Amino acid sequence: MSGDRRLPISATLIRVNAMLEVHGTMPFPDGLRGIHAPSGEQIAGVAYYVVKLVLTYRGANGVLDSGPRLDLASHATDLAAVLPYLAGQDAAYVVVLLCLAELIANEPIGYP
Repeated sequence: MSGDRRLPISATLIRVNAMLEVHGTMPFPDGLRGIHAPSGEQIAGVAYYVVKLVLTYRGANGVLDSGPRLDLASHATDLAAVLPYLAGQDAAYVVVLLCLAELIANEPIGYP
């Protein structure tokens, strides 16, 4: 197909897509309701924003400006701070979000 002008998919985007499939099978755990991150935001809000930014990244074929990447890094900090206090499904849910946030936040801008 010589007329195909799609950008090549990055290894990061492939990993993000796979992790989103896992995340899609996980309901938001009741144990996370009402838990606040060090930033003062509820973990439910942090989770919402992480997923929103990850979907934006995926929808743009792996492109995300520095501002949203900084937001992801900040949310990752919040998630990492509460993780030691969690167990079971609560911890598993946060681990997936944390991995997604860190994966994109730490990817060099302009990649692929």
